[in-house]
Amino acid sequence: GMGAALQRDEGVVACTIVRALRAALPSHPLSCKIRLLDSAESTERLCRRLIEAGAQASVQACIKLKQLLI
Repeated sequence: GMGAALQRDEGVVACTIVRALRAALPSHPLSCKIRLLDSAESTERLCRRLIEAGAQASVQACIKLKQLLI
């Protein structure tokens, strides 16, 4: 879906959204669902970026991003 497009460019847009949400809603829980990237390392890097941006949890859907963007 369209949310998967937010993972492009190393998740820059997704992290920007997470930062804005964290700033606007500092006491609310914030989690992200992502698609698997090409490698486990890339997926882990994105998860870490989202957590650093303010997400408290990240869930990986078991479908690859490539499968959605073809």
